[in-house]
Amino acid sequence: MELAQIIAELKNYTGIFPRQALEEAIKQQEAIAPLLLVDLDRCKNNLEELLEQTDNFLPIYDLFLLA
Repeated sequence: MELAQIIAELKNYTGIFPRQALEEAIKQQEAIAPLLLVDLDRCKNNLEELLEQTDNFLPIYDLFLLA
């Protein structure tokens, strides 16, 4: 699975747990970690925008995967 596809599957809440995308992210942790850090930085600098995006779950998965 491509990194962009993993990010896309983790970003929007669909009501279905993205198990395959998370497993792929864990397998490709060295490659995906910089992308997750960029997303967290974007969130930090745009808190109002983040609060409006109620279906954006990527910051939650960012923290989980980087922990």
